[in-house]
Amino acid sequence: METTHEMTAANTEAPALMSLKGNDSLLCAWYHITIRIILGGLLVIFGLFGNLLTILVIRRKRIKSRSMQMLLYLMVADSCLLCIYGTMTFIRPVIDLFGLSVASHNLKLIGIAYLSPVGNTVNQVIVFFTVSITWQRYVSVHTPHKAKAYTSAGVCRAVAFISILFSILFNLPSIFQFRLHLTFNGRLRISEANFAHSGMYTILYNSVLFYIITYILPVAALIFMAISLTKKLRESKRQTGRTATTLNNAKEDLTILVIVVACIFIVCQSFSPLRRVLMIYYVPIEVAVQCGQPLFFFGPVYLISFLVNSASNFIVFVCCARGFKKNVRTLLCVHNEVQPITLVAFTKTQQFNSQR
Repeated sequence: METTHEMTAANTEAPALMSLKGNDSLLCAWYHITIRIILGGLLVIFGLFGNLLTILVIRRKRIKSRSMQMLLYLMVADSCLLCIYGTMTFIRPVIDLFGLSVASHNLKLIGIAYLSPVGNTVNQVIVFFTVSITWQRYVSVHTPHKAKAYTSAGVCRAVAFISILFSILFNLPSIFQFRLHLTFNGRLRISEANFAHSGMYTILYNSVLFYIITYILPVAALIFMAISLTKKLRESKRQTGRTATTLNNAKEDLTILVIVVACIFIVCQSFSPLRRVLMIYYVPIEVAVQCGQPLFFFGPVYLISFLVNSASNFIVFVCCARGFKKNVRTLLCVHNEVQPITLVAFTKTQQFNSQR
């Protein structure tokens, strides 16, 4: 969440790229161009295109397993986050390159006041969806006789609805935390609502509750379930050996996919709380993130980490889903002939779930 320090800096900050001076100015400018514009832009474009392809492949093959249903929800939420944080990551530096200081300044304040709270809401939905997907696989592996009851279509829809509703309600105060005011020269100024100055809001809600619900509890649950699934996967491979059937391979593929998704999530989500800790140590933060200061190179990393997490779905499917690349080529080439269903991990899992 954005802080009062960042709000104060935003009201007085000169354009990020146009105001650079000194020996390090060229390095700082190229860092912004490379990390925020090029890398950030590529992640957004690749992530949106990859998520769309993955969704189309799954829907085209009519894969209806519960895990796939939640993964579809996750990819939709990831695509929304790519649009929101992509705007905050690379569009403003592009505006800076054209010397539009007022537009750059106003876009930053809009990002702090509106885009960041909405992004936090969508990211929390992603957190709950990721935990739900991992939990579904955990139940299916450890208590398969209960999987049909706990991972039914109704349960999936209810979990998705509750996750979205809770995320909106929990982040609602942050949406009204800031107010924008238009000055005579066309520049926006930002101010905080009265309730945002209370210690209960700043400490209890904005720091403690936010990171407990968004990071600490979900990551702890994901680590536990990922380790348990990994152990179970090794045991399954030792038991089946060379006699492994297509159905066993399907279940193993899906388990590996869920573990990889959880691991990427844990790594990428860890940069935001790390940033919060650094903000406490480096005061004022608006000075620490300037060119030549200790946190300049770390500044955009936490936004890039969110983009990496939301853009990695396509690569995970390519690496973990057998035959996924062939299905993508079939989709892109628009072949009308019937192709063998090679997305084994998901079609067979659907059959497995229907038999239980």
